[in-house]
Amino acid sequence: MSKKTSYTLIGIIGIVVIGLILLTQIGPKKPVPEIPSVSEKIVPEVQTEQTKEEIKEIMNQVIQTQDVSLCEKIKTEKDRKKCKRDGIIVKARAKGDPEICNLLEEEDRITCKDDLIYTQALNAKDPSLCEQLSTQARIDFCKERVTGQ
Repeated sequence: MSKKTSYTLIGIIGIVVIGLILLTQIGPKKPVPEIPSVSEKIVPEVQTEQTKEEIKEIMNQVIQTQDVSLCEKIKTEKDRKKCKRDGIIVKARAKGDPEICNLLEEEDRITCKDDLIYTQALNAKDPSLCEQLSTQARIDFCKERVTGQ
C-alpha cells in the first residue's frame, strides 16, 4: 500500500469517526431525569409531638382570651377537643351565660349549664333557680346549699 492510499484511508476513517461523534451530539436526545436538590427532595413531613407544657400554654391562652379558635394549634384530636370543651366552659362561666354551653356535646352541655345555674342560684340565694337543673338529685342538692338547710 502506498503512502497516498494510507493517508486517504486514515482521512476517511477520521472523517467517519468525526461524523459519528457529531451524529451522536446532534441527534435526538433522551430526556435526562432531573434530580431534585437536597432542599427539593420529597421527605415525609414528620409531625413532632407537642410537649405537655406547649399544650398547657395554648390552653392558658384560650382561658385568658376566651378564644376557642386557638385550640386549633393543638395537634392531637383528643387534646384539641379537651381544649375546646374547657374553653367554652370558661367562656360560659365568665359571661354567666348558659346558652354558650350549647356549643358543647350533650353530656358536657348539661354539666356546663347545671354548673352555671347552680352558681347563679348560690350567688342570688334564690332556690327557685335550682328548678332549672337537669336532675332531681341536683335540684335537691342545690336547694339545700342555697337555703343552708
